[in-house]
Amino acid sequence: MNIQNTKKKTIYLVGTSSLNFNNLTIEAIKIINKSECVILNDKTPEKFISQLKKINSRIHLVRQLPTNKEEFKNSTYKLTLPYRIISILAIDDPIFFEEEIKKYEFFIKKGFQVKIVSGIINLLDFLNLKLEPITNRQKNSSVSFIESKKIIIDNQIENLDQIQKLIIKLNHDKGYKDLVRILTNLKEFSELNFVNTLTFQKISLKKESDLLNETIENRNFNYLILERI
Repeated sequence: MNIQNTKKKTIYLVGTSSLNFNNLTIEAIKIINKSECVILNDKTPEKFISQLKKINSRIHLVRQLPTNKEEFKNSTYKLTLPYRIISILAIDDPIFFEEEIKKYEFFIKKGFQVKIVSGIINLLDFLNLKLEPITNRQKNSSVSFIESKKIIIDNQIENLDQIQKLIIKLNHDKGYKDLVRILTNLKEFSELNFVNTLTFQKISLKKESDLLNETIENRNFNYLILERI
């Protein structure tokens, strides 16, 4: 199908949290409900899918491999062709991370109208469940979010003196270990938290070097959180 045939088609990139389906915004629910099909990756929890079916049962699961992100986009594109209104669900806010921005650009180039529907970032949902506040007014009043591969430039971290709390979305590429080791040597921070949606691993940078080395080797974590002393 060429670009001319996709001009009247609309794709919504919808932000969701796999931890709590009820955190979908009202806007997101309305868009999912009116969509002719809903596409999400095959790692989405069954509980989430079960709840999703109550508002739209026309669901397609697409394999998403960390090592081949193009496969997801290409497979999704083929699925969209028979439909005019499509929701693609992102387990996180689709405007927030580079991977979702690339999906946006991909479908724009294919000639679709693409609209973004923001959602709750998965990490924030998890921290709420763990009673770990995103800010602590005694220590900080702001948080900086960034992706790991964007913050190393000639082994330097930009604007560090302006950061009170830093949350880093990890890209597990070849620079991952180097990045973590640079961060652990920073005097401005005393604690490093490794997070995924199942585990919150808090490590003191002054005391737990063995645990830190073991955790760095474990690539199951999606985020790093650092707080200024």
